[in-house]
Formats: sequence, C-alpha cells, structure tokens
Amino acid sequence: MEIRDIPIHIQRAAIKAKIPESDIYLDKNYLRARGKIKPSARSCWYSYEIKYRFKENIKIFIHDPLIKTELNGKKAEHLYKDGSLCLFFPKAKEFNSKKLIVDYIIPWISLWLFFYEIWLVTGEWKGGGIHPN
Repeated sequence: MEIRDIPIHIQRAAIKAKIPESDIYLDKNYLRARGKIKPSARSCWYSYEIKYRFKENIKIFIHDPLIKTELNGKKAEHLYKDGSLCLFFPKAKEFNSKKLIVDYIIPWISLWLFFYEIWLVTGEWKGGGIHPN
C-alpha cells in the first residue's frame, strides 16, 4: 500500500489540532504557520514561521529573538544563507509531503533550538547532522 501525499488543508488541521494558538494562512498549495516554541524549561520563547509549498519546499525561520549567525567569529551551523533553519538533509528525504509538519518539522524546530542554545554557551554544535551547501 502506497503512502499518499497529505493535502495541505490536512496539514493545517493537524497543526491547529495540536497547537490551537498557532496562526495559519492557507492558499491553494501554500501554507504559512506561525507560533511560539520553548525548547526547554530554561529556554526563552521563540517565534517561528513555517513556509510550506506543497510537494516543493519548506522553510523555517525564527523571528524573535533573532538567531545569531555567528559566535566569536565562527559561523553558525545548520543555517541557510537566507536565515532559514537546516533541520534535515533534503537528499535523505527525512521530510516530504507524505509526513505531517506538526509531527516532524515542529519537534525538529524545538530540537534545533535546544542545540542552538548549547552552541551559544559552548561554541560547539552538538546536534550532529549534515548541512548541504
């Protein structure tokens, strides 16, 4: 049995069901979701924005507080040039239109921020991963 693509309106419904306070804009094949996330009890709240074009791409941005792109002269890892987060290796197909954003992307945002906060203290990225150029 083949796993089918999850329609964008179902993505919206799934996010709203688990995170009712999220702000979601939906238009044909495009979804924009905004919300807040706190990766640990000692963390601050981060405002995130997800931009998803069905079957094409997904971009994740942190708007508040702004992400530092370098620390002590060393560039932050797992950030794209446009400032979006690198949460997964695209060629490995860890996320695609057959998976729910709320079950994959949003937890990965929290995990990325957790390792980002460690990086701010230690200067080392402990989250592993491969970053495509």
